[in-house]
Amino acid sequence: MNNPKRPTLLFITVLLPVFLPVLAACGATNSVKNPNNSNSTANSTTTSTPVPVAKNWSAPVLIYGNTPGISGAPDTVSCSSASVCVVVDEATAGSGGGNEISYTGSTWSSPVDINGTTQILSVSCPSATFCMAVDSMGNALSYDGSTWSSKVNIEGSNYFTYVSCPSATFCMAVDDSGNAFSYTGSTWSSAANIDVNGLVSVSCPSATFCMAVDSMGNALSYDGNTWSSAANIDGSTSLYSVSCPSATFCMAVDFDGNALSYNGSTWSSAANIDGTQSFLSSVSCPSTSFCTAVDSNGNALSYNGTTWSAPVNMNKSNNTASSISCPTATFCMAVDSAGYASAWNAK
Repeated sequence: MNNPKRPTLLFITVLLPVFLPVLAACGATNSVKNPNNSNSTANSTTTSTPVPVAKNWSAPVLIYGNTPGISGAPDTVSCSSASVCVVVDEATAGSGGGNEISYTGSTWSSPVDINGTTQILSVSCPSATFCMAVDSMGNALSYDGSTWSSKVNIEGSNYFTYVSCPSATFCMAVDDSGNAFSYTGSTWSSAANIDVNGLVSVSCPSATFCMAVDSMGNALSYDGNTWSSAANIDGSTSLYSVSCPSATFCMAVDFDGNALSYNGSTWSSAANIDGTQSFLSSVSCPSTSFCTAVDSNGNALSYNGTTWSAPVNMNKSNNTASSISCPTATFCMAVDSAGYASAWNAK
């Protein structure tokens, strides 16, 4: 089975630093390019206009490490506003389990084990009163604003990779076997196999549009009823994350530091925005004119609708940023592999 999950910490901390300098020595550059021109065949270098989000990140806050018996790496963060964020992880609490940590605009809660002995891999919170999380054993858990439900198995023991919920009445989850599952507010559908490759990310701005990407450079779209066939947009490079604020705009990022944009009908060519020293692990776009991506060296890059900024370190320690969530163009929250969270607030 082709498991598309992000590289292990061994690869990130030991092997990646060895290979990336070799790639850099082969002539790759760290230029910032514009992925928004779908007619570009050469992806020529453009001079980046600085974008404010690349600056003024808060000092990293350790959200793990203060609770005895709990340590781990945040896997996904989802923020419905600047005062509500939820993080899920792959940590072990006591005998093992997936933890949830919540943010209230100024403080973080202690980690709480909500999933027994199973790792939670993704969470999506469209509001303060609803979240959906999925885990590594085919289970889903929902949050009603005060408590988490018991886990419900919806696909045997398959490995969920991502979930996206535009509202409390619709979610789409994808797994490493190429299956998609939809949620209608009370029940989950059976598995729909939509890809021969493992799906790594999905983004749904509404119940009538979703975009999913896989581990072999393909994208698939959903129109509210059916999924399209897989269309190759990035060669054989593994795509890592996709974010769609509407049906006419998506941004995807990949393992080679590239970004690709979707205009409602076609994808742009891959444009390298992060050199060769990092892979892009997550991207979040609350609008067509604002995106932020994070990478394996703890950098953030921002998009203003035309150009990407140069990478700027946000956590001061080069920890791999595992996820970012920007509910608006004035606030983002990022988490990293060492258990830290960093916030950016334009106000």
